[in-house]
Amino acid sequence: DLLDKVWSLYTRASCVWVTATPIAIARSYKVPTHAPDKTPLSSNERHLRRHAEWIKLVRASLRDICIPHDLAASCQIQLTPSPMLAAAERAERYRPKAESIPFLHSRIEFSRRVRGPLLLGDRRYCGLGLFVPA
Repeated sequence: DLLDKVWSLYTRASCVWVTATPIAIARSYKVPTHAPDKTPLSSNERHLRRHAEWIKLVRASLRDICIPHDLAASCQIQLTPSPMLAAAERAERYRPKAESIPFLHSRIEFSRRVRGPLLLGDRRYCGLGLFVPA
């Protein structure tokens, strides 16, 4: 039965997971323009701070779906607009036209196997942030 084959793909255990649909990050983050010592931040420093904030939000989302705290805190998280699966599209193609929130594909590597399904981020109940074992 096809349904059983698809369901088992999303529910098996794996150490490495990649997005089939991108994660929507709805919480806004105002990237500072200056460091605490009042020196201006370069565009690269601002990008790194935004990226670090997105990683924190993905970790929080892992805790929200009851991934053990030690695994959520220690996993390796990669975020990119480019798909990690051949059948997926670039992340921004999933974003509705009237919105500007970030949509990002992700690869997460845990230190031990985690059983799916993994659905992360805002709108995970609408089919976004769906992961498959790599």
